[in-house]
Order: sequence, then structure tokens, then C-alpha cells
Amino acid sequence: MTSNKDEESQLIEHPKSFQVTAPKVVGAVALAFCLGALIVSASSPSVGPPVTTANLADYGNECRKASDCKTPPGADRGVCRKGSMAAGYLPWSKGVCRDGAQGAFCGHGGDCTPPKGRNHGVCRSGYCQDGHPGHPVWTGGRTHTGARCGVTADCEVPAGLSHAVCRDDRCQDGKKGASCGVDSDCIGRCWTSTNECGLS
Repeated sequence: MTSNKDEESQLIEHPKSFQVTAPKVVGAVALAFCLGALIVSASSPSVGPPVTTANLADYGNECRKASDCKTPPGADRGVCRKGSMAAGYLPWSKGVCRDGAQGAFCGHGGDCTPPKGRNHGVCRSGYCQDGHPGHPVWTGGRTHTGARCGVTADCEVPAGLSHAVCRDDRCQDGKKGASCGVDSDCIGRCWTSTNECGLS
């Protein structure tokens, strides 16, 4: 029969494998800290510098992608297109931030500022169009002062008319010499024999 003293001795004594020492405590705490830091780092989204207009390149400056540039008025994002700038011709690996105005390089309508009174930009033959109406003029050859267009909605409504006119791929102003199909396309009348606006 075991004495009470022997029982107390057995309860107090512990196997060496279960003995807790100071180095083991420190190591366990350090391991838990490292694991916690890794979990937090993996679950937290990476945070970079905030994107503001102050970080974006102004029109005419070099760029490599659209997000480098300020967004032109009415356009849906910045526009980075290859070309030239005041400082000289750029390598083809770089581009220039465009302002979406008449004559700016473009790839589609979203690169351009919408014409007055319209809700979409117009890109024709690689250049932004402002929808300005015009008519043919002679300056050493027949040229047209109107912006290029594909549909009526690409053009501004000219003064003196109730609707915009897109004919012969140009916005027409209804003045003498402008292309027309009916009298309402002209400030005067439409001469159907030539499909040109006349004075009366």
C-alpha cells in the first residue's frame, strides 16, 4: 500500500517531456506572432498611393497607358495615343496624353469630347471630331469646313436649322454650297438637281 507521502510525490513530479521552460514559452509566443502577421498580411488588400488628378499627366505629356493621363471632358477615361509633342517626335514605345478635342488622335469615340449637345464622342479616320457644321470652300482646291461624321447624331445643330445634317461624311451647315437632300437641310432651299443648298 502506497503512503500519502508517495502519492503527493507522484502528483508533484512531472515527466521531463512535459516540463515547461522559459525558452519554450518565448519560442511559442514568437511563432504565434509570426503566424498572425502572415495571416493579416495575406488577407489585407495591398494599398498603394491614392490616384488623384494631381498624379496624372496633363495633355501633351508623355504616357505609356491610358491610366497615366487626365480624362478629357466628356470622355470615359484618359487617352494615351502615339504621336508627336512640342519637345519633338517620341519613340513608338511611348505616347502622348490627348485632350479629346477636334483633331486629337483617337481610336474610338470614347477617346473624344462629345460635340455640343451630344452625349457621345466622335472619332473618324483616327481623329476626334467636334461636330462643327460647315460647307465646301475653295482654297486652291475644294475642301470642306465641317467636321467628319457617320450619322446625324455626330453633328451639332447648325444655326438657322431645326436639325443636324450629316451628308457626304461631313457635318453640313445649311449654307450655300452645303450638301442637302431636302429643303429642311438648308437655310434657303435645296436644289435637288445638284443636292446643294442655295440662297432661295
